[in-house]
Amino acid sequence: MLFDNKFFLKLYRKLEDGVNPDVEITRFLTEKTDFQTCQLSSEHSNIAGQRRPTVVCLLQRAIANEGNVWTLTVDALGRYIRSRARA
Repeated sequence: MLFDNKFFLKLYRKLEDGVNPDVEITRFLTEKTDFQTCQLSSEHSNIAGQRRPTVVCLLQRAIANEGNVWTLTVDALGRYIRSRARA
């Protein structure tokens, strides 16, 4: 869900106890690097009765995208084909 084009909320359908890889990767990129396109704002965990934390949702800062995957893929394929034609 996107809130006011500022925050993106991910709700997890399959809940599992313990470390959530998506949260851990996002936390690492936020805290240990200057990678600005992926920023952790908040996470909600600890379901009552669970021994280990269970992540229910992840809130990230929304960042405007300047392109799309289709255009990126077509451009990359075009560069590859041109480089193979020259070889």
